[in-house]
Amino acid sequence: MSDYDKQNRINKFEKRRKNTKSISILMVVGIVLAIVLLVIWFLGGSDDKPEESELEINEKNDGQAHSNDESNMNETETNETNGNNNKENEENEENAASNNDEDESDDESNAEDSDDPSIPTDDVDTEEIENPEDENVLKAYTGDWQPIGTSQSEPHEVVYDTESQDWLEMEEAIKYATGLNEMITQRIRNGGDQKVIGTVSAPDDTIYRVYLTWQTNEGWQPERVEILKELDKNEW
Repeated sequence: MSDYDKQNRINKFEKRRKNTKSISILMVVGIVLAIVLLVIWFLGGSDDKPEESELEINEKNDGQAHSNDESNMNETETNETNGNNNKENEENEENAASNNDEDESDDESNAEDSDDPSIPTDDVDTEEIENPEDENVLKAYTGDWQPIGTSQSEPHEVVYDTESQDWLEMEEAIKYATGLNEMITQRIRNGGDQKVIGTVSAPDDTIYRVYLTWQTNEGWQPERVEILKELDKNEW
């Protein structure tokens, strides 16, 4: 073998050795990189969510506590408001009840005044008749009563039918003269030309005899009121 061939063989061997060494180094580096990547991947994926720091946890707890305090304060304020409203409603109901009692008392007082035989209504000026001729009369008086008005047309004719308009207007005139709100009509009889005499009893059993005169186009006008001891026989 010549020296030239020998030298070529040596060169090829050296070149092959260098290539093998380079490949070995690259494989080692690749393996190391793969291991590093695997380690990073495992460590990074073990916790999907980072742990909260103690400061963050405390802040969150403080926020929840503050929210609960505000909720409790709002609930307390609401209860106090409802309590105040209920108290105001009770006071209003008590005031309304008190006002109703006062109104009822006034109404009763007015009713008693109206039923008082000595006090005619509408501020009518009355004048007592002294020494009435009728022994059955306890008290008699006249007054400046006005005609009560009428819906009837002229010429007027006295009608003694209890369902007639004339009868109703005669009863209204009697109430006007006596000041009664309630009464029982015992009788209404003829008292002369366009005149009638009505006898009624009050709820307290007081007996009244009222004299009425018809005024043309103006209705019945009271002229005299008598308070009787008892019903006359001719009144039945």
